[in-house]
Amino acid sequence: MLAEIFLLRLEAKMHVLNTSLNEFNACNVSRQNMTSFPKREHGFEAKFAHDEEVKFKVVARRDSLIARWAAQKLGLTGTAEREYMKQLLSVDLENPGTDSVFKKLRADFDTAGIIQSDQQIQRNG
Repeated sequence: MLAEIFLLRLEAKMHVLNTSLNEFNACNVSRQNMTSFPKREHGFEAKFAHDEEVKFKVVARRDSLIARWAAQKLGLTGTAEREYMKQLLSVDLENPGTDSVFKKLRADFDTAGIIQSDQQIQRNG
């Protein structure tokens, strides 16, 4: 009889311990999830920064190729070509977007008397 009471109490204590352990594990899992959110956030921020860097490099490459093409049309070579490329890149940095580069090209071609349609400039730019 005493052994049966001891076993019942032991089973009750084990049940309480198992319940507590399950609750602890549930809390621990939620803590792990909480630490994964900052990791995910950091991952998204890193991806965004990488995408912006790639976009910047693509636009800079595009503008340098446009500047080379325009410098060739304007008859610029050597140092004058490099200076024109710097001017065109600075125009895009000051006022980002293709419209600023297009307006600069249009103005430069008009000033030099070079006949290029808007479509030709946009296609090459």
